[in-house]
Amino acid sequence: TKDRPVSRCSTSKNVARRGIRRCVNWTDRSIDGIVAGINIGVRLAGPLFICVGLTLIGFVTYTYFWHALPLMDLGGPAGQIGVTSIGVFLLVNALYNYWKTARMDPGLPPEINEEEEKLAEEIGGKLVPKQCLRCNRLKPPRTHHCSVCRRCVLKMDHHCPWMNNCIGQNNYRHFCLFLLYLATCCVFIILVYSLEFDESIFSLDTAAKECIHQRS
Repeated sequence: TKDRPVSRCSTSKNVARRGIRRCVNWTDRSIDGIVAGINIGVRLAGPLFICVGLTLIGFVTYTYFWHALPLMDLGGPAGQIGVTSIGVFLLVNALYNYWKTARMDPGLPPEINEEEEKLAEEIGGKLVPKQCLRCNRLKPPRTHHCSVCRRCVLKMDHHCPWMNNCIGQNNYRHFCLFLLYLATCCVFIILVYSLEFDESIFSLDTAAKECIHQRS
């Protein structure tokens, strides 16, 4: 009679443990499915991000040449050519580094050589490098497996959706140069527009105030 309560408690505990394990497994599978769906979405949306970025750059370039430049008073054609040359230089460098970052391979780790691995294991096993469990390649320090590109990347920094590519050992320099030239282009546009159109902006502001005052 004393064994029955103990057996019932043990069975109830086993049932509770099984239920918890099922919940944990179901949660893990759900999270893995959500993450996999997000990675697939990011991979499919990569070309769209590239088109949006190039469209924004093209729109700013079109606005400068067709609308802003004819209205600028930069001391004649020589001043317009000089300022425009600086802008074109910055734009060409930004697009070049953007193209190199997006198209260049970020860095692929080498495959594992079975003979070298066996030799290292015979020596003592300390020389055996880490191995990626997903793509079965060597995993040197700072190497990570990108779940979007489904490959390992040497010295991986992050996966950039605007580049549709990972930022790693080979294209990290071009990525930093692209950010530098892009920021310089933004500063160039702000300075040129603010110096040349401040009078028109303030004149529109005063005209609007006069119109509102007359109506009131």
